[in-house]
Amino acid sequence: MKTYKYALTLDENNLNALKNVGWLSFQLDRTNEALDNLTKAGLINDEDTNILYMKSRCYLKLKQYNKAYDCLHKCLSKEASNSAYWCSLGILFAEMNQV
Repeated sequence: MKTYKYALTLDENNLNALKNVGWLSFQLDRTNEALDNLTKAGLINDEDTNILYMKSRCYLKLKQYNKAYDCLHKCLSKEASNSAYWCSLGILFAEMNQV
């Protein structure tokens, strides 16, 4: 985390560092921080399905189901054969049905 954050002090638009800080923040339960970094990364490259997938996981954790669905839908429209996206969509629907 320290190395990626240092890389961002050198270049605040470092896509790799933004994605990695975002994912590490998510894993450390700093969901809002993760989402901030992933949103910045998405502004740099809005075609990156990994960014969209990670954002969907953040939104799911925050129970923002519509946003999670939108991100997963975009992922699936670009990479329909990715099983991780389908699994996450199933988890999203299961969680939505428990509300």
